Amino acid sequence: MGSQQILLIALVIIIIGISIVVGIKMFYQQSVSTHRQAIIQRMNIFVSQALAYRRIPESLGGGGGSFIGFRPENAVDSDHVAGSSPGAVKLLEENVNYFIEWYFLDRLKIIASSKMFGEGNYWPNSYNARIVAIFDNQGNVDHNGFQISGDW
Repeated sequence: MGSQQILLIALVIIIIGISIVVGIKMFYQQSVSTHRQAIIQRMNIFVSQALAYRRIPESLGGGGGSFIGFRPENAVDSDHVAGSSPGAVKLLEENVNYFIEWYFLDRLKIIASSKMFGEGNYWPNSYNARIVAIFDNQGNVDHNGFQISGDW
């Protein structure tokens, strides 16, 4: 083989290697983005359920104008941790843990913690991929929006 052929083969191997690395990185980023969007969609479903609960009078098993007592289906009592409201609940799913808290009668806080890209726990730290949103009594996200933090 001539030196030109060897150079051409080396160049092709380098280009293929770079293409593979870029493809893997793009696939990973798409996976992260899809996972985040699924979490946000699920959080919005919880808010819709909470708004419906809030509108139902207390005499019919609803909140009577408050989010206090809202529990999504299959939710369990959350361990009371510093900063969470008494009676907060958690919903443990396959890839995400959701922590749902209510306070000031008309605010709902949802913390979604990924088990795919983090530890899946309540605490904010660099190893815990979380999305936090606080919703008002109309179901709108507060001025901070969806706060995405951790090791995504």
